[in-house]
Amino acid sequence: MSLKSFFNFNKKTKLHDIEEDVISEIGSAGSALRTDAHMLKANDVYYKSETDSHTVLRFMKPSENEKIHPVRHSKYEDKSKLPFETIPDPVLKYVKRARDAELQPQLAKVSQKLFADISTATAAEKLQFTVPRRARFEINDPRNPTFSMMALQDIISVLEYRRNKNPTSTAHICIDKKGKEAVSYSWDKILNRAKQFASVAQNHVGLKPGTRVILYYRKSEASEYIISIFGCLLLGIVVIPLSPSSSSESLKLVVNEEKVRVAFTTEATYRIFIKDTEVNNAKSLAWWKSNDFTNYKFEQIKQYRMRANDTVLIDYTFSSSTYNDIKAVYTTKTFLSQMRNLTSSMITNPARQAGWKLHNFEDSKDVLITNFHPSMPLGLIMGVFNSVFAGYCTIFCDEEVLKTPGLLAYLITKYRCTYSLFDYAGLKQTVYNYQEDPKSTLSFKKNYTPNLSSLKLCMVECEVVDPEFNIIVSDRWLQPLGTNNSKEVITPILCLRKFGGIPISFKDWMISYTNRQKHERQMADTCYQEILVLKSSIEKEKVEIVPFLDIRKYSPNEVLCMSPFWYPIPEASVAVVNEDSKNICKVGEVGEIWVYSDCLPKLKAASVINNPQGEQLTDYENNQENKFEKNNSFMDSGLKGFLHNEKIFVLGNKDEQIRQYRKTMVADKLMEEKYVHYSHYLIKKIMKYVPEIFDGVAFEIEIDKAVYSVLVLESPIIKRSLIRNNRLKGRDLFSELVKITESSFQVTQDIFKLDVLSILIAPYKSLPRSRYMGIQAINTNKCKLAFLSGNLPVSYVRFFMDSALPKSKINLNNSKGIWSKDASKHHREIISLNVKQKMDPYKHQNKVSKARENLLNHFTILDFLKTKSAKTPTSPAILTFNAIEKTKVELTWAHFELKVASHVEYMQLSVKAKARSHILLLYYDPLEFLISIHSCFHLGVIPIPFQIREISQLIGEIEEFTKIAKAFNVEAILVDHKVLISLKSRDISNHFQQTCIDLNMKAPKIFETTGIPISKRAKKALNLITPGELNNKGKVALISINKLEDGSIIPTQFSHSSLLAFCHEQKEFVIGNEEKPIIGGIEFSSGMGLLHTALLGVYAGVPTLLIKQENLCNNGSLLFEAIEQNSLSKVMIPLNICQKSFSTAQGCNSIVINSTLSSIIVPCYDRPISSRVNSIIEDIARIGLAPNKVKLAYSHPINPFVCWNADSSMEKMKDYFDANQLRSGLVNVREDVLRNRQPLLYGSGTSTLYNEICIVHPEEKYICQEGEIGEIWINGKHGSYCENNELNSGCELLVQETLDKKSYSRTGQLGFIHHLKKKDQNMEKVPVLYTLDFIWNTLELNGLNHSVKDIEETIELVHPNICTDGCILFQASGSVVILLEVHSQQKFASLIPIIVATALAAHEIILDCVAFVPKGTFLRRPTGEKRRADILKQWTGGDLKHMTSYLIRQDFLLNEDFVGTELIGTTDSYDYSDENLIINSSQLNLL
Repeated sequence: MSLKSFFNFNKKTKLHDIEEDVISEIGSAGSALRTDAHMLKANDVYYKSETDSHTVLRFMKPSENEKIHPVRHSKYEDKSKLPFETIPDPVLKYVKRARDAELQPQLAKVSQKLFADISTATAAEKLQFTVPRRARFEINDPRNPTFSMMALQDIISVLEYRRNKNPTSTAHICIDKKGKEAVSYSWDKILNRAKQFASVAQNHVGLKPGTRVILYYRKSEASEYIISIFGCLLLGIVVIPLSPSSSSESLKLVVNEEKVRVAFTTEATYRIFIKDTEVNNAKSLAWWKSNDFTNYKFEQIKQYRMRANDTVLIDYTFSSSTYNDIKAVYTTKTFLSQMRNLTSSMITNPARQAGWKLHNFEDSKDVLITNFHPSMPLGLIMGVFNSVFAGYCTIFCDEEVLKTPGLLAYLITKYRCTYSLFDYAGLKQTVYNYQEDPKSTLSFKKNYTPNLSSLKLCMVECEVVDPEFNIIVSDRWLQPLGTNNSKEVITPILCLRKFGGIPISFKDWMISYTNRQKHERQMADTCYQEILVLKSSIEKEKVEIVPFLDIRKYSPNEVLCMSPFWYPIPEASVAVVNEDSKNICKVGEVGEIWVYSDCLPKLKAASVINNPQGEQLTDYENNQENKFEKNNSFMDSGLKGFLHNEKIFVLGNKDEQIRQYRKTMVADKLMEEKYVHYSHYLIKKIMKYVPEIFDGVAFEIEIDKAVYSVLVLESPIIKRSLIRNNRLKGRDLFSELVKITESSFQVTQDIFKLDVLSILIAPYKSLPRSRYMGIQAINTNKCKLAFLSGNLPVSYVRFFMDSALPKSKINLNNSKGIWSKDASKHHREIISLNVKQKMDPYKHQNKVSKARENLLNHFTILDFLKTKSAKTPTSPAILTFNAIEKTKVELTWAHFELKVASHVEYMQLSVKAKARSHILLLYYDPLEFLISIHSCFHLGVIPIPFQIREISQLIGEIEEFTKIAKAFNVEAILVDHKVLISLKSRDISNHFQQTCIDLNMKAPKIFETTGIPISKRAKKALNLITPGELNNKGKVALISINKLEDGSIIPTQFSHSSLLAFCHEQKEFVIGNEEKPIIGGIEFSSGMGLLHTALLGVYAGVPTLLIKQENLCNNGSLLFEAIEQNSLSKVMIPLNICQKSFSTAQGCNSIVINSTLSSIIVPCYDRPISSRVNSIIEDIARIGLAPNKVKLAYSHPINPFVCWNADSSMEKMKDYFDANQLRSGLVNVREDVLRNRQPLLYGSGTSTLYNEICIVHPEEKYICQEGEIGEIWINGKHGSYCENNELNSGCELLVQETLDKKSYSRTGQLGFIHHLKKKDQNMEKVPVLYTLDFIWNTLELNGLNHSVKDIEETIELVHPNICTDGCILFQASGSVVILLEVHSQQKFASLIPIIVATALAAHEIILDCVAFVPKGTFLRRPTGEKRRADILKQWTGGDLKHMTSYLIRQDFLLNEDFVGTELIGTTDSYDYSDENLIINSSQLNLL
């Protein structure tokens, strides 16, 4: 029998009659493939790639100057409303896309290995792969069986043949929403219109072959799109279809990426979507209206015959439901292969056999009805190109047709459609409408009876087959409406969405290469295709099929009913590959589905849209490591499934799988087993058992190397129109949401045994969706990105920590901290080196002589002032520097002494200050402060310096200095003129009086010292004053108020001998014998700033150059101008001021500065913040300053200058340490590739001056070994510390045999000593002191010691809505609470999961309560530091007004009444009244 005569449709020849003729030729197909595969070299390397698509959390710094998420009515843009792809630098970032291009060379090797494995496979191995089926017969024209379609080599040739053969036959029909025929074209009309389009495009637009154009048409303009695409094919123009539903950003990206200069559209579309937009203003893009081309005179065109490898179409799929943005390139060969293979499958339908009935319609012409627009790849292939090739008519209907009851059945009956192509979403609308009201279909029109007997195939586009719905369609819609063999008619069609929607498998009746006998073919192809699989085996990635007779042995939830697609289309092969090893899976295993076919388009690098950084994109096929052509390569489809009887079974998308690891005992060993779930089945079960759920999505995130599942569900009960006072039509909304989440969690536990971290409830149809194949589906990738960026529009969130916590490494049962005896014993066992952490003064440092020691103990700073005034009275003592007057001599030594004497006289007469009394110095001008403090020293008055940094922020300082005045019983307050004017203002004065009343104290008197007249008589009286006992070592001469960065205030008392000892250290180790001025006035209330401003210049006899802090912060170049003009060698500047001034500096004379300047000393009271230090280093490089000029120093309230980096720069003192080890109390330097993810610490000093430093265990009080963390203890050589009292850090004896009971002072700060190698000193190890946080700024949880500052900084980066420095974390009564200050009141519920996940992933800490407060609620100092103690006092007292609160651990709810007011936050506006506060601080009973 001739194979050509088989396709003669006038004969009713059965397929099995020609089986013997064809079966002999099947073996050559496999041999040909093996021959091709032997040409490829097999690689025996074990392939293992990180192709998993789980979420990775990465922490990134946001831009400091970026204005994001402001309050409402702001002129700035609210970036939370931007598309998810354009969110600037999300902190927790989904980083899968960056790896796609990097994996392509490896994927090419995997493809090569698959060919080698298939070519060498034997039948005994039972591997899951298929050999391509090849039709060993001519593919003839169904309308003309004597003509072979294989002779046509391009699409235009096919169109010309179809026009010549069937010119008047209907080609395409467009149906509107009401079912009326809008447009109908014949083949002749289509070609004529296409030539008219090509004539205008070539002669008027000037397009040449290879030019890329955009076709911009709406759904209702399908006919115009078809004509345009054929017109472009006539000229060899590359088509890029875009829909007006795409965003303008997508259009701009395509224009820029493809360098498009011309776009075709219609007049209506241009007027609606383009005319008044910014896209129209782009001069590089010209818009042409194709519906006006009929007005142009037709001119002859020069037709271009496209070759096989010429590009025909470039399809951008923007954010399909499961994949990122892709770019598929179609060639002529690709489309011809698709048309030939699809036609060879469709025409083998045995509809003309006995028992099948078919009406005649235009000489048995086939008709396809579909709702897929031709701009979609599937609609273009099946509805346009394959329609031309096979000669059938295509009816394009609107989506509303499927929603109208009875309309689809009417159209199928009217046009006698033989094929239909829909998706599940559209077909469900029609079927369910028929189930609810059959009369609307049966009596849709008078004298009309629905008859679907003409349907041969009802094709349904999907990735996962729904067997339950297939039965409903066949038994309850097709069969009642006249379809015979309805179960055979319903045909799922597998389209690879990763490749833009290319069909790769659907039902056909071609002979399978595996069916060697007639009865085997009939058994495999005509019986029911559904199989029953044990769900437990699928979870273990195995396939265990249950016979239908054994179904009673299992419960319904233990068995999964699955339906296949079919064999791969002709000329295609499928292999199931192991996800880890990349080997072909054996029968009974689940793996990745890899496809080999000429029908697949050429993929360019994916995620072009989501690649804003502009990384180099890799061409999948043009990669140099891919040594074979595309048609010889397997491609990863992104699906997971298996083969059974050579048919494809798909479980779901690889990106949508949810992994779970369970620990089980196997042979007395604890083993971890991997289980895999698929979100498709998970959401389907939840929707089945929880009727309140409309739709949802499930995905996984990775926290601390553990995988957690997150469910985001949509419920119609949450609507803004229904929410009113948290009530839903008489029912409590919260109770309803609790019921939904508990039911959903119960489903995941009972059926899937899946532990869920959190369940989020979103309003109806509010989750991010993407339009794909004509439907709106939830976009999993967008939901992941929105979840990680905290932008999901959820209204309720609930955590299930009890089920999720066992996966983490957190030991909840370990109540002992790192300072316990057991922990100390464990540390000693781990650390092998028995080296004590101790830093001694360098041996070359000279000891203090007895004369010098006697001088320090029996004299004061007043003696040095008198001596200097007597010897060099005309030498400059005080200099000032500003941007206008530059350097200016304010006072000489004689004039300075005279000013001090006049000030003393004023204090005696007006202030009436007595010796040993306390006076608060409240100054903004450093010169006036300098005079006042020396006047206090002369009178024996104890001064308490308090610097006013900004006059405008004085009102924020009132509470602080008022509390200090009460604590020390201050008798008077001395101020300068600017401070006095500010204090006399009505608001500040009333606030000061009210604060004194609240503190139950009498307001101290205020005296202005600016402009005191100079009196020569006062100098004579000053010489008669004898300080008396001021030089006594145990008497207090000064009280320093130290403000730490965390907001803490530490007052410290010093004697004159202590102050002189500090000055001596500065003179010997910093200034030396130089006579150059020293800079002061920047920070003059405490620490080294106080020494350099008020004392060091007098002690060393050098001038003091005063620079105001405000001037320096506003103009950082002022510092370098002062250094250059005065030839300064060493400068002291605090860390925060250094960062601000360096950032504002425009530049400097780097040559002069580097030659003159020796070092800029930056004292740090706390751990140097790495971000600030890095910023300083970057500014140093920008300015041109030598990097070794800036050096860090360790300061403490009890010792302003403990140690410093005398010989090394900041860059050499840094290192990365293991964060987990630091929390455990150990020190471990990370040297691997992951070191950049660990904390970066900068060393605080190597030179200890005259001090001895030890790292001491704070509980056991022994010196720690190297490798441990402990408390920093200091021993001073010069009696630098005062008496021990309640207001001062005290002294404590450290008893150790190796130490002769030396007196050490506790700093209260944690740290360690680590040895670094120095290349310039013969690799000698130098001890470096690294400081951590103060003990009161740490949390001990679950046996770990956490830094509050690190946790707060990490959580601040979670979302831009959180204010800078807007987090406060504290622990009270066993609960960990975090307060967040936010810009705007929106999407709080979406922030909760990512905040909790971030804390758990980065710091292994579990938050118990999260509360949000509006911006401006936190009390702050003028410098911006949070007043932590005052904020906590407001919270515990119930005075802190907050928006809403969320409890994470449900066991912290106190009573039933409290549960009813629990954690619900909606996207509506919040009421700030006390009655509507959801969680009150007093109810938590935290303190």
